[in-house]
Amino acid sequence: ERPHWGLFVLFCIFGISSWVTINSVFVELPTFANTLPEGWSIGSYLGLAVQLANIFALLYFLLSQRWRIPETASIYVLLTFGALVGLLLGLFWTKTTVIAGSSRAHSSGLLGFTLLGGVVDCVSSVVFWPFVSQYRTPYTSALATGEGMSGVAVGMLALVQNQGSRETFSTSVFFWLTAGLMLISAAAFTLIVLSPVGRAERRRLSRTDDHRDRDPLLESLNTPADSVQRYDQFDSRRWLLRKVWSPLCHQVIFNFIGNGIMPRLVTYSFLCYVRGHEVMSLSITVALF
Repeated sequence: ERPHWGLFVLFCIFGISSWVTINSVFVELPTFANTLPEGWSIGSYLGLAVQLANIFALLYFLLSQRWRIPETASIYVLLTFGALVGLLLGLFWTKTTVIAGSSRAHSSGLLGFTLLGGVVDCVSSVVFWPFVSQYRTPYTSALATGEGMSGVAVGMLALVQNQGSRETFSTSVFFWLTAGLMLISAAAFTLIVLSPVGRAERRRLSRTDDHRDRDPLLESLNTPADSVQRYDQFDSRRWLLRKVWSPLCHQVIFNFIGNGIMPRLVTYSFLCYVRGHEVMSLSITVALF
């Protein structure tokens, strides 16, 4: 049976919030490189701040294994905090501080709030998916679609902001608009939780025998029926490791390159261009699509 189209759209809008803050920070790299004291090395600092935020995602996962953490409340906290971070980024991204022992100022406002925004975005990866698993499979696709649209939404705002060699609105306004995207996603999530359709879809899945008797992981991996019995006979962790170690290793490599190396090199790669600032701005914006 087809999913309810309205609920599907709400999940897409909800998913947009997943990486809004980080995308919005990196799309403004050209402005930071020309404005802040770190200059063209600002990408390295921002990359480090985002990677440190992953510690909080791991911490949340470990805590959720020991104690039951309400998913709905956690999501509301993330979305509210994400909107607040966007607001504060708009106010304090130019704030600099001279750290003891340093010969120059550092962009404490931008780096600090990028770290906090990274916490929101990284933790969303381990909070959103358990929530959507309580609904039918098409809504999982909707959430994934929304997460992909996160970059598109930020990229469209960046295209509107940068019209050739002039800006239609400032970087601060840009961050405030991305904070608005977080609030829109929060409104969509509220409708998912409270609307009659959302409640009905959630109860419907909880009543199905298939949901009670079959492990969703087995379904997602297209496991043959005769292997279900073998799965019950062996340790589940060892079975899971045998099935997913290869894609997990590839994921580690891709993340190391895409999130670890590239953000640190992207600013330097445009130094050879006469109008490197404009070329970098357009390249980063197009990459979000």
